[in-house]
Amino acid sequence: MNQDLALAILRSLTVAGPRDKLQRLRSFSHRDWERTFPWLDESGLALELLNVLDRANARGVLPPSIEKDLSVRLANNRQRLAAMRSEFDSINRAFEQAGVDYAVLKGFSLVPAYTPDPSLRSQHDYDYLVDASSLETARQVLRAAGFHEKVQRPGLDPSDTIEFIGGLANCSASDEEWYSARIPRRVELHLSLWQYDRDGISLQTPKDALVRKRYAGWDGLRFPALAGDDALLFHCLHAFHHVLDYWCRPSCFLEIARFLAGRASDREFWDSFRSVVNGTENLLDIVGLIFRLASQLFEAPIPQGFGLAGANRRSRALDLWVRRYGIEWALARYPGSKLSLLLHQEFVEDPSTWREIRRRRLLPFHGLDRAAEPLESNMKSNWKAERRQWGFAIARIRHHLVGLATYAWHAPGWQRRLRRKGAPTGSVFPARDGVPAADCLLPSEKGGAQ
Repeated sequence: MNQDLALAILRSLTVAGPRDKLQRLRSFSHRDWERTFPWLDESGLALELLNVLDRANARGVLPPSIEKDLSVRLANNRQRLAAMRSEFDSINRAFEQAGVDYAVLKGFSLVPAYTPDPSLRSQHDYDYLVDASSLETARQVLRAAGFHEKVQRPGLDPSDTIEFIGGLANCSASDEEWYSARIPRRVELHLSLWQYDRDGISLQTPKDALVRKRYAGWDGLRFPALAGDDALLFHCLHAFHHVLDYWCRPSCFLEIARFLAGRASDREFWDSFRSVVNGTENLLDIVGLIFRLASQLFEAPIPQGFGLAGANRRSRALDLWVRRYGIEWALARYPGSKLSLLLHQEFVEDPSTWREIRRRRLLPFHGLDRAAEPLESNMKSNWKAERRQWGFAIARIRHHLVGLATYAWHAPGWQRRLRRKGAPTGSVFPARDGVPAADCLLPSEKGGAQ
């Protein structure tokens, strides 16, 4: 991929407005775009970019074939959204008829605060917060609807997210099929706002989220969703979990950036949200980290009290990581960069626990998930699925070996930086002009940023 082009795309999507940044896209060749398209699809930003260009009447900055490819993706995604709308409504109605106590997470509940148009999102699953007393009923509803419960890998906490897959999974789709209605959807049942104790991070999250739920609506549908502060907290925790897993779509941070910009002057909301996270230092630091990444990538304003400006070591470490690695990490292609292990360590206090987590993350020995299943019951389809599975296995081995080498190279220097007196703190984007600090630019941007 062309990292300069990927960075130019990020800059053109800032919540402060693209201004003249869209013209930078004109300088890249058709070959640059072709090489960067896989990242653009994975990032969730392809249709967001097309939307920004439409609003600015600036489609002409793209090569004609690239513009056509994006338009085809948008048309396919709208067809997929129509199918998902019907399926989503059917699941909700079945839950309600069965008496399931639930609330919708992410997805369609993000409209309009996080995304003005769901047809611009790359959504492939439905997430629900479910009361433990309703879990078995919810399982029965999903089985009756044709979803199949995914078998958990050995060693995972049984209280983790329970995942269901609709139809035959085929995760090796082509770039265009990211937006196809043919991709089977998944349903994830969550029992709390945070279930990832296996990462060595225990968090005290609100226990009354279902009690405080509200009703949301989109396109004629009405469904229960989280209250505003609980929804923001979950969105931050969801992003943080993916950070720990090395990769999170930049579109996730764009959605949070939009929310921060839209609520920038809502003092009452931020007072309420602050009361939710202030009681637990871990929560405050996690939220601060996600807000800083949203600011780093999309120039989001950071509410007072969430800027990682504290004097404790962890705040300084998170601030330094965002400045040093934030953009580099965000531009990595899936399955991401293990540089996020440098962050992970800051949230695990027990040294022996951290050593075990680090060993497991750097050199995982568990079996691989199935990346592809045959779409038809014949030899040709079976052979294609096996070929994709082998390709997936080789890619994962390469990811872990490269990640191990990258971590080993950066970890000593990272520890030296943390020991230096006066590690930098403060805003990534100063409020006066929104220009990023020099140490958060790619080498090709340093000295030449306008």
